[in-house]
Amino acid sequence: MTPGPPLSRKRARAQEEAKEKEEAQEEGRHQAPPPPPPEPAPAAPDEGEDAIDIERTMRDIVGSRAYPATACPSEVPRRLAAERRRRRGAAAADWRALMAPTRAAAIRLARAGELQITQRGRVVADLDAPLRGPIRLRPMPPP
Repeated sequence: MTPGPPLSRKRARAQEEAKEKEEAQEEGRHQAPPPPPPEPAPAAPDEGEDAIDIERTMRDIVGSRAYPATACPSEVPRRLAAERRRRRGAAAADWRALMAPTRAAAIRLARAGELQITQRGRVVADLDAPLRGPIRLRPMPPP
């Protein structure tokens, strides 16, 4: 096969650049930089510090419901955050930071027989297994 007509300078340069780029990628020199590390999650407040307030608020909220009505666990930290904003101003903690301690308090109260935790409308029987996904809080059924 005979070589074709000579390439224009522009086309020859484009081919050279493409070849260089391909070689550099093979060598790993021009790989995309790794993504920046994720920002650390905000530190959760000490659970012991808030546990009494969380349990008190949870008892108030669940106690205000008639069986079988349920409450969303996020109502607890939202109410606490609102109370803290009224007391302390804008520097109060974000309610999302209180969700993990709220779920832990719900498990403690459910084990103590003060409320029920439900998922998809059914009472969670195994409170030792990790709770994944949305949960609801419900008062104990009447005797």
